[in-house]
Amino acid sequence: MIPAHQPSIFKDLPVKVAASSLLNGHMSFGPMPGKATIEEVRHNRARWLAEVGLKLEQTTLLWVTYGENISYTRIQTVDATAQGRGMSQPGDGVLADALFTSTKQLGLFLPLADCGGVVLYNAKNAVLGVVHLGRQATFANLATKAIEHMKESYGTHPQDIFVWISPSISGDSYWLHTFAFASDATWQPFSQKQGEGWLVDLQGYNIHQLQQAGVPKEQIEHAQIDTAAHADYPSHYRYKTHGEAEKAGRFAVVAFLQ
Repeated sequence: MIPAHQPSIFKDLPVKVAASSLLNGHMSFGPMPGKATIEEVRHNRARWLAEVGLKLEQTTLLWVTYGENISYTRIQTVDATAQGRGMSQPGDGVLADALFTSTKQLGLFLPLADCGGVVLYNAKNAVLGVVHLGRQATFANLATKAIEHMKESYGTHPQDIFVWISPSISGDSYWLHTFAFASDATWQPFSQKQGEGWLVDLQGYNIHQLQQAGVPKEQIEHAQIDTAAHADYPSHYRYKTHGEAEKAGRFAVVAFLQ
């Protein structure tokens, strides 16, 4: 079942974008309470992708990793040779923070829990990107770097880009004990002191960065669903900070050119 909350900004464009929810089952091979088996995750992915109009073997996993000495601005281009990578077995996705393609019917697949799954589509030369904008990538200004990549690699004009931002944690829910950019003027509209820490609006900041890069405001759609508060979506934040096992797991975003 495809959830009711789906992008509308691409409805008249030759690109398909969809988001799953907890109702579609866990979409990641990663660890979680009551971890789904590889076979169960594969089944969940295949069943949901079939509803969207794709097969596992047509789809490529954007594989995000964390750790020291990672830039969180890794951008890769994929084509038909990447079809199926990371979709049936763990550890074989394309290691990146953003994937771009100009290949039709190649699905770009990103599991999520609180981070923003951002889809960028260049309507003039049919280039599609899926970007993982979590905390680290947002702090590294990956949104701006993704627009720069489209300009440099594809000759894209920012005013020709359409953007959708997936369900993600909101600035009302995301509390950090420490915030390195508290005194940064650019971040002040998107952060608020609360108690001994800070509420931080990651996607508000990313939307501002996209607009500053030249993407028209009316061509940016934000799902406006707070994963930390909505029962249909997992939330790594709620699971880790409040021990809510029902919020563990990952949903997914997929996008492809038609």
